[in-house]
Amino acid sequence: MSDVTEAPAPAEPSPHHLRRSETAARGVTPVGFAVAILCFFFTFNAVSCNTDAAKQTLHTAAGITGSPTGTAAVDSCLDALNSVSLFSYTGIDLAFGSAPEALTTIPTACRNSQQGLTPSASPPRPAQAALGVQALALLAFVACCLGLLIGVALLVWPRRARPVLPAAALLAVAALVALTIDQSRVQGAVLTRIDALAAGSGAPFSLAGYFTQRSGIAFFLALVALGLVAITALGHWVMASRPPAHAIRAPD
Repeated sequence: MSDVTEAPAPAEPSPHHLRRSETAARGVTPVGFAVAILCFFFTFNAVSCNTDAAKQTLHTAAGITGSPTGTAAVDSCLDALNSVSLFSYTGIDLAFGSAPEALTTIPTACRNSQQGLTPSASPPRPAQAALGVQALALLAFVACCLGLLIGVALLVWPRRARPVLPAAALLAVAALVALTIDQSRVQGAVLTRIDALAAGSGAPFSLAGYFTQRSGIAFFLALVALGLVAITALGHWVMASRPPAHAIRAPD
């Protein structure tokens, strides 16, 4: 007669581990959503001048026309604008369509330039760069607000943690995915807006290639906070959903 080895039953989380995971989930959920909401008030997307592309075009044009006079002054202006944010969109700007923060002072090197950037040049107007309401950013903000309410409810009514934590995790994942997709869509919307403004000003070609965009630290911090909420809440829910070891019986 052959020996039959029964598969070991899955390890049952101890009550101590369950309490610790529940405490962690109840603490991380409101804090994580609160941090994500706070991040919305800081820069999610910053637009600056692509100085390398602008210099290349300027020098090429000067070589074709044979009139390099003044390129040094414009180079100085472009150097001063390197890595300077012309427009900064916060998460709130994207979610509610408000005007971004714009560069308020033209660098001295640009004010003194004699080629196209005259002393009368003025900074860009924020209202012109407003993108309107970005639906995914608004969805993410609403999800974070609902998640914060759930997190506060967990602190007030801790016995409701098990059935409510999956909803918190779902909101965190939804907000994270919405923000990630929205960031790529916003970058395209910014370039479209730049082209529209350039065409309205009589520019004969696209200016989108002369601008660069970068995501702000607040954007990445919001993703990290939401990811921690999702992982912590789902982790406790999975642990709490495991059947007790004594309930798993091998077939006779």
